[in-house]
Amino acid sequence: MAKKWVAALVAAGVFAVVGAGALVVGQPWRGEPEWLFTYSADSAAFEDQGSGVYRVRFSGADGQLLAFTDRPDRDVTSVDVDVLESMWPSMFEGSNPNAVLVEQLPDSEQDSVVIEILDLMVADSQVVMDVEVLADKRANHGLSIARKMWEEVPASVGAVRLFIDAGKLPAQPGCQQPFTPYWPPGEGPDPC
Repeated sequence: MAKKWVAALVAAGVFAVVGAGALVVGQPWRGEPEWLFTYSADSAAFEDQGSGVYRVRFSGADGQLLAFTDRPDRDVTSVDVDVLESMWPSMFEGSNPNAVLVEQLPDSEQDSVVIEILDLMVADSQVVMDVEVLADKRANHGLSIARKMWEEVPASVGAVRLFIDAGKLPAQPGCQQPFTPYWPPGEGPDPC
């Protein structure tokens, strides 16, 4: 009788392990991957629009927004800034993205600010964003991906990097396929 119970428990354990493995491999709940984004510029100027809203003009910026997925996908691609404005609404459908703007070579101990990106415009390959500041010294509990949150948003800063939270990555205008993982230049399929 004990052998039957041991055999039943072993069979149940094997079934549980195989079933859990199939769920992890298949991951039917995952759906379309979420993309994270970064953007770099040589400098940024901030125009105070009032009520914690600023218009940010990036200069000497990358011509592309770098995009990557979280594990287990680990895909990498880029989005040309010239098509970014038309793609932006579908990338962050229904909710504006949050981001951290980090000054690469700060003049003081403060070097970052957490923002909500309210709007994005592109003119002559220059990215302009309307942003709302979400964190300031009163809300800062010492957490920053760099040194310390800005106490006040400066009029301008030098080299900056923007880290933008998760969104979708639809096909580029004119493309019939979604973005594909990164391929070195001249290698791999052309997604368009």
